[in-house]
Amino acid sequence: MSNRGDGQRSKGRGAGALRNYSELTLKLLWGRAAGHCAMPDCRMELYAEATDYDPVVVIGDMAHVAGASDRGPRPVPALSLKERNDYENLILLCKNCHSRIDKQARSNPEERLKEIKQAHEAWVRASLPERGRARSGWTILGLQG
Repeated sequence: MSNRGDGQRSKGRGAGALRNYSELTLKLLWGRAAGHCAMPDCRMELYAEATDYDPVVVIGDMAHVAGASDRGPRPVPALSLKERNDYENLILLCKNCHSRIDKQARSNPEERLKEIKQAHEAWVRASLPERGRARSGWTILGLQG
């Protein structure tokens, strides 16, 4: 499946769906998810570090909440191509969770995936301090002697 944002067609159940993500969409999706799978029982880091012999490998998928096409899981024919590929309709998942939610689409309806995405992003915000915007303020220690 192509998630590079270059308008290539996918090879999954939503075959025939054109993927074309804006730079802003990519930054928001990966940034707000902190590069981790959104499923609460997973939260796997979605890249493998580079080694002496190999580059960094992205092992995450940008999954569609409502189907990428009318033939994919959770189809919504009223959505335009732009709406299908917007940030609001995407969720960041590991390959295992992506496969499971798409193959068990009745157990993973659109509303459930939106709730999971929202909860994951709230977890990221609560887990990572925002530099310069901490609610508790900064404490400066001065050591003498």
